[in-house]
Amino acid sequence: MRVLLDELVSVDYGFMTIEPFGGALSPKLSESRGGQRNGLCGAALPGALSFVVGLNTGSVPVRIELHDDAPPPDPDWEDVVEASLTPVEAEPYLLSSFDHAEPLDLPTDRSLRARWSAHGMDEAHQCGAEEGEPPVDRYLLQLWPAPPAADRVVRCGSEEARYWHCVAEQTPPPPTPEERERARIAQEAADQAREEAARRAWDEREETAAWGGRPPSDDLRAWGWRARQLAGQDRDLVDAIAGLDPDQQRALAAWAATRACERAAILDRPGVAAALADIARGATPAAPWTGFGEAWDALFPPEPDDQDDAGAPLSAVVMTISLSPASAARTPLAPEAAAIDAILSAADPHPGTAAAGAVDGLGSGALDRDACFAEALAVVRSLGAR
Repeated sequence: MRVLLDELVSVDYGFMTIEPFGGALSPKLSESRGGQRNGLCGAALPGALSFVVGLNTGSVPVRIELHDDAPPPDPDWEDVVEASLTPVEAEPYLLSSFDHAEPLDLPTDRSLRARWSAHGMDEAHQCGAEEGEPPVDRYLLQLWPAPPAADRVVRCGSEEARYWHCVAEQTPPPPTPEERERARIAQEAADQAREEAARRAWDEREETAAWGGRPPSDDLRAWGWRARQLAGQDRDLVDAIAGLDPDQQRALAAWAATRACERAAILDRPGVAAALADIARGATPAAPWTGFGEAWDALFPPEPDDQDDAGAPLSAVVMTISLSPASAARTPLAPEAAAIDAILSAADPHPGTAAAGAVDGLGSGALDRDACFAEALAVVRSLGAR
């Protein structure tokens, strides 16, 4: 037999534990006795033991013995219980009580049987311990190698022990490691689902705001960012465009592109009339109407005087204007840039996208955008009335 500890142990709240370093069993004391017959030595949590003592606050004598075989029970002890402990390998163990800890040279290479014996629990619980007076209650923990087995009450002689045995019987057993893992996975899935739902709700609110305060239909959403940009400025106009049939939407796109060219005074520029004619009959304009830069350079060929201080052609300067979902600022584009944008948008193969994009392009070059959109709405209504 080897004595691992024999001294006064400071306790608070009437408990102590044997656990691996950093085990933090204290918050789980109620779980540690769940599903057991005894409530004095909790062994339901893997790799640890928890103990109840009669004294709430003070110091109690505790002796811990390690035996080669099961020692015979001593009749001097009023309360005796047994439970099993399978230590965590390669982990240093401590006897802990609230903010007090003592290292234990506990073997961790085998399962152990633990016998917890107590004397004087009722007196210690009722009267406490006066400073300088001898301890009222005392405790003995005996350990020996043994395979895991169910806990048992060997002897019950105090009301305190009967109370805690009853608590143990009424406490459900803690979840198994497998159940804890399943619960962890389920909790992570639930947290992820909540986060995804919150993100979707945020995205829906942002999308609704971007579409002028009303969520778009799937068909309207498919028209793309130009339709969303136009809806952010005049949602009623977009809904009116959506009410047109495809041929009417094509006609609106051709009108918007032509109107933008009129405002920019470029109808007589080379290739403009041909591009507008192609759009009006539903065809795709030929080069140079394949991109903004190509179209600009064809309409306004670079000249040596058309360069900025860094030597960049005027087309490069114009292209710094962002034609993107973020370009809904009220500052208008140059009329020539807006006209090219309207033509390129009107050439989109999807009639709704073409109509919304061309009207948005027309509006991007207008000083009075509201008046421009009111004019477009009047055209939409006239087309719809045919």
